[in-house]
Amino acid sequence: SYSKDINSNYPFSGSYFFHPFWEKIDENASIKEAYEYACSYVQPGENKNVSEIQHLQLVDRWNIAPNYTFLPLPLPAVSHRYIDNGTYNVTLTVWDNNGNNATITKPIKVWNVPPVANFTWQPANPTDLDTVQFTSTSYDSDGVIVNYTWQFGDNTTAYGMNVTHLFANDGTYNVTLVITDDDGATATITKSIVISNIKPKALFTFSPKHPQEKKKIKFDASMSYDRDGNIVNYTWHFDDGTTAYGIVVYHKFAKKGVYDINLTVTDDDGATNSIISAIEVKEKEKTPGFEFAIIILAIAMLAIMRKRRIGIWRM
Repeated sequence: SYSKDINSNYPFSGSYFFHPFWEKIDENASIKEAYEYACSYVQPGENKNVSEIQHLQLVDRWNIAPNYTFLPLPLPAVSHRYIDNGTYNVTLTVWDNNGNNATITKPIKVWNVPPVANFTWQPANPTDLDTVQFTSTSYDSDGVIVNYTWQFGDNTTAYGMNVTHLFANDGTYNVTLVITDDDGATATITKSIVISNIKPKALFTFSPKHPQEKKKIKFDASMSYDRDGNIVNYTWHFDDGTTAYGIVVYHKFAKKGVYDINLTVTDDDGATNSIISAIEVKEKEKTPGFEFAIIILAIAMLAIMRKRRIGIWRM
């Protein structure tokens, strides 16, 4: 690059610095031709791609008009990282080759980067009897998080990076974590967590231990239980086409045989559980005393009849 003094025929007095453009403008071209070509292609404050020179810029931003400077990029630049947000006054001072200088100061607003909220929980598929561990995986790239507020969707709240919570009942809950960083910026995240119901357990006994046909049998389901609620229905199927309801029921089987007894219990959340147990119903036992009495009565009657016959023959 080179410079030449400009006379009063040009719009501004001073020195013009430029690089040759293509073959059209070379070092032997007149300064007027170079100036007019540059001004037709490059506007103040604008970057352009020009052949072998990647970028040329007409610079007037340092308040040194009427001097226009044609410079290939990159322009002189510095970088600086601020350790905290706020408003800072940045001052630039430049010197020319004659020792003259100029200074400008501008305020720059450095913004806080807000934190990022996130969390996980364990166990992954909790029930209403599990204590759920909530772990924050939130972070603040330019500071620290100073507050963690948890809302569990059941009108309860907790504070801290990591917390635990026991849900009173099954269902879907929207858990919200709100975090605040050391500059007062906040971030919020909400996730849905499904709390499962635990099914009831069906159990029963029967008596007598050796039931017989046509005799009443007691079936008792009071051993059944529901760990997280109550059993609201007991349904019995006796494998002979009959059904009964209740904690304790009685039933007679018309014939001997093996029967599959099916008990189904339902809890207050609609969950069910069943148990099937086979029982053997034996033939009804005959009463030994009654049969003996019949035999004695028959013998007595035969004896009477024999005596009567003997008496008739004697007559």
